Amino acid sequence: MEYRIKALDDSHGVVACVLDAVDEADARRQLALKELRVISLSPVQRRLSLRRSPKLQLAIFSQQLVSLLEAGLSLVEALEALAERESASGAQRTLERVLTRLYEGQTFAAALAEHPATFPDLYIASVRASERSGALREALTRYIS
Repeated sequence: MEYRIKALDDSHGVVACVLDAVDEADARRQLALKELRVISLSPVQRRLSLRRSPKLQLAIFSQQLVSLLEAGLSLVEALEALAERESASGAQRTLERVLTRLYEGQTFAAALAEHPATFPDLYIASVRASERSGALREALTRYIS
């Protein structure tokens, strides 16, 4: 979701921008990381579109992710490659948000959990368990099966 922001920077200048965040708390956290003090924060109202952005096809995404991991790419590298190749803007945006969370130091499962409409609870639980065991490829392969 996008939020219209007005904030004060360190030199007490007003900064106005539109910020992409999961929710209001996430928007405030992003601003705090940039050391901005919120003056106002409101969701951007969009006109309803008759066409929705296609969602991420979870089975195909998982198969591609497993293939890239087996090829020796790190999780971040594999997700970057998948985000670049994604043609559906909604799915690409989801992957970019997951990558942003990984860059911030969150776990893969925590990043996925911020997108419950795309990643079901069982998928997230499988990823969370694999983070403890170090067997992400195997967990995704079991989920795909």
